[in-house]
Amino acid sequence: MASLIELFDQMDLDGGGTLDFKEFLATIVHIGLSGADQLVLNPIKQYVEGPTFKSQKNPTEQTLKYIGSRGKILLKEGQSGIIKILDIQHFSKVRKTVNLKRSGVLLCEYIDFSEPTERNANDRKKIQVGNEGLDLLVTSTAQHLTLWTGINSGRTQLKEEILTRDPYTCLKWISSAQCFFTGTIKGAVHWWKIAAGEDKADEKQKSSKVLYTFEGHNDVVTAIEMIPSMDLLLTASLDTTVRLWDLVKRREKFKFAGHRAGVVDLAYSDEFRFLLSAGIDHQVCVWSPFADRLVFKLKGHGAPLVGVEFVTGTPQIVTADTEGWIKIWDARNFTCMQTFMTLSDLQSFCTTGQHRRLLIASDTHIDAYDQEGGKFCKLGGEDKETVSIYNEKILSFLTAGTDQIKIWNALTGELKKVFRGLVRNDITSVCLDARGRKFIVGTLGGDIEVFNYQNGQHMKSMHRHQGEIVHLSYGKHTHMVSIGSDFKIRVQDEGPIERSHVLLTISFPRESKRTEITACEVSWTLRLIAVAFSTGEVKIWNMDSGKLDHIFEEKDITDRVTLRFLGNYPLLAAADGAGLVRIYILRPWCTSRESVAMIKNTSHKLTEAEKLHEEQENMKYGVVISM
Repeated sequence: MASLIELFDQMDLDGGGTLDFKEFLATIVHIGLSGADQLVLNPIKQYVEGPTFKSQKNPTEQTLKYIGSRGKILLKEGQSGIIKILDIQHFSKVRKTVNLKRSGVLLCEYIDFSEPTERNANDRKKIQVGNEGLDLLVTSTAQHLTLWTGINSGRTQLKEEILTRDPYTCLKWISSAQCFFTGTIKGAVHWWKIAAGEDKADEKQKSSKVLYTFEGHNDVVTAIEMIPSMDLLLTASLDTTVRLWDLVKRREKFKFAGHRAGVVDLAYSDEFRFLLSAGIDHQVCVWSPFADRLVFKLKGHGAPLVGVEFVTGTPQIVTADTEGWIKIWDARNFTCMQTFMTLSDLQSFCTTGQHRRLLIASDTHIDAYDQEGGKFCKLGGEDKETVSIYNEKILSFLTAGTDQIKIWNALTGELKKVFRGLVRNDITSVCLDARGRKFIVGTLGGDIEVFNYQNGQHMKSMHRHQGEIVHLSYGKHTHMVSIGSDFKIRVQDEGPIERSHVLLTISFPRESKRTEITACEVSWTLRLIAVAFSTGEVKIWNMDSGKLDHIFEEKDITDRVTLRFLGNYPLLAAADGAGLVRIYILRPWCTSRESVAMIKNTSHKLTEAEKLHEEQENMKYGVVISM
C-alpha cells in the first residue's frame, strides 16, 4: 500500500490529489523517453578509491576470497603455503597467519559447516557433516588434496590428506547447500562428501570420498557454481563451454556454447535467475538455467577477463580483466554503470556483500574501492557539496556538488541515492517543490531542469537564463523564482506538465561590468524578492508587479554574503564578510536607505560598555536587539 501511495504521489504532477489521464500519460511518456538507466528507482552508487596495502615485497600471485560467514578475507600468497586472514575494514592488519609448511599449494578453499543449509532431503541425499561449527581449510597441490582444521583457533592441524590422480584446477564450497566440488585438469568434476566426524572409533566418518563424478568437459575446469534451490550444478572450462548438471538425476541438462575462447569464471544470482560466464574472449555471456540459448552479452572489456561476481544483496555485477579495468554493471538492464582502472597486474578480486567494499589484488598490493554510502566510504568524496536542503516531507537531505545530487536519510545518515549526469553544466542552485517530490536544478549555463526526487527522472525544462543561475526559490503552490547572472528575475508557473509559464520577467541594469550578484532571498509571504550586489546595494522588488520597492545602501560595504527576511515581519537581515549583520525595515514602516540596527556576529564576548553602546545605537531607531 505504501508503494502505491508513493507511485500515486509521483504521478500526481500538479499535487492536486487527483490523477487525470493527462498526468498519467505524461508520466508514462517521461519514463519511456528517459531510458532504462533513468527508470531504476535505486541507481547503483559509484565506487571510489579507498585505502591500499602493500602486502608483500617480492612479487607473487595473490588470491583473495571473501568468507561471508566470518566477515573476513582469505589471502593465499603464491604457492608458499602461507594463508592469511584479513579484516575487511582494516585489511592491512593481518588477523592470523597460517603457515602450512608446505610448498606447491595451488588452490585453497574455506569450509564452514556452521552456515545454514537449504537442501531438499527428498530430492537429494544430504551430506552428513557431523559437528556444527567445524571449519576446514582445503588446499590442493599437484598430487594431494589436504584438509586442515583449527584455522580460526590458530591451532592448525592436518586432518586428512588424499592422493589425487589428476591435479585439481578448481575447488568450490557451496555454503548454502553444504556441498564441496572439485574440477580437474582433464575436465572431470567431482562431488565430494567431506568428513567432519571427530569420533576416532568411527574411521569411516573420518575419510572424505567422492560421491559422483561428472564427465563432459574435454579441457581444464576453471569454475564451479551451484543453484541450490533447483539442485543444479554449473561448470566452466577452457573448452569454451559452460555445462549445467542435474544433481538429482546426475546427468548433463544443458550445454552452453557462446564463447570463442575458454571460460574462466562463473556467477549466478538467485534473485535475477540468470548465470554469467566470463571468458578469455573479453566478453561476459548471460544465460538462463531454463533454456540453452544465449540471453545477452556484456561487452566493453578489451582484454581477457579475470573474473565476474554478483554483489550479494544488490543488482550489481563486477567484472575485471587482465589489464586492470573494472566494470560495474546493473543486472536489471545490463547497463555498464561505472568503469575505472586499477592495478595493471591484477591477479584476483573479491566483493564483500553488505560491506560494499571491492578488494583487488596484484603481485604486491591489495587495493580497496568503497561504494558511496557504504560503512567504509569517506563521506563527501572529491566533489564538494555546495548546496544542502532538508526535505521534511520525506525526512531526507539533498546535497548538490558540481555534477551530482545525493539523497541522504535524515534519520540514519545513510546515503540513499546518487544521481549523476543530470545536466550538461555545473550545478549552481537547487530547490525543492512544495510537496518535496521534485528537485529543480539551476546550472552554470543558465538551464533550469525539473527532476523526480525519488528516481532522478527528468520531468521538464523551464525557461532558461542567458547566464549562471544564481538563485532558485519555490513557493507554496507551483510558482517559482529564478535569478540569473544575466541580471534578470523570472517568476514562473511550474505547474504545467510539459513546459512552465513565465508570469513575470524583471530586468535590472548592470551598473558596471564589475558588478556582480552576491546574495538573493525571496519572501513568499511578503511577496518580495531581494538581491544584493557587489557594490553594497540591496534592491527589493515586488513579486506581483515587478516594481522596485526598496534600495538599501551603506558606505564601505561591498561584500554582502547573505540575505534573510525575518519571518512574516517587514524586516530584512543582511550579513557581510566582516561578520556584521544589519537589519533593515521595509516600507511603509520605514523609508530610510540605511540599516536600523547592527549585530556583531563575532565569537568574542562583549563587555558591558560595548553592550550599552550597542543598545543605545539601536534605540535611536526604536529597535532593541537582545544579544
